[in-house]
Amino acid sequence: MKKNKGFTLIELLVVIAIIALLSTVVLAALQNARAASRDAKRLSDLDSVTNALELYASANNGVYPAGSGTANPICGNNTFCLASQSTALAPYIGSIPADPSYANQAYNYRYCAANGNKQYTILVKLEKNTDWCILRTGSNVFVPSGTSCWMAANGVPNGRSFCN
Repeated sequence: MKKNKGFTLIELLVVIAIIALLSTVVLAALQNARAASRDAKRLSDLDSVTNALELYASANNGVYPAGSGTANPICGNNTFCLASQSTALAPYIGSIPADPSYANQAYNYRYCAANGNKQYTILVKLEKNTDWCILRTGSNVFVPSGTSCWMAANGVPNGRSFCN
C-alpha cells in the first residue's frame, strides 16, 4: 500500500482557522492604534487653535471672537463650529484644522464664547470618549453645563474625569 504525502483536510482547516484568528487580533489592535493617532492629531490641532485664540485676545484687549450660531445642549445658543472662525483667526493660524476623520469639516470641534467674550471653551469629541471634552482650564475658560470630561493643560481635573 502506497502512502501519500501531504496534509489532510483537517490539518489545512486548522491552519486556516489559526491564521484567521491571528489576523483578527492584529486588525483589532491596528484599529485602536489608528483611533489613538486620530485623537492625538485632534488634540495637537486644537492646541494650535488655542494659541491662535490667545494671540487674537492679546491683540483685542483680552476679548475673544464672539460666539454665535444655533442652540447646542452644551453651550446654549453661543456655540459654533471652529470652521466659522477662520476669518477672525486668519492672521494667527493658517487655517482652522479639520477633524482627521472628516477632512472637509470641523464639525467635531466646538467653540463657545461667554461673559462678554472674555472667556471661551473649545470642545472636542474624541473617538475613545463619546462625551464632549474641554481642552483647557483657567480663568479665561468658561465651563458650560453638560460637559462630563476634561482635558486639562495643568493637570487639574476639577471633579471631572480626564479624556486623555
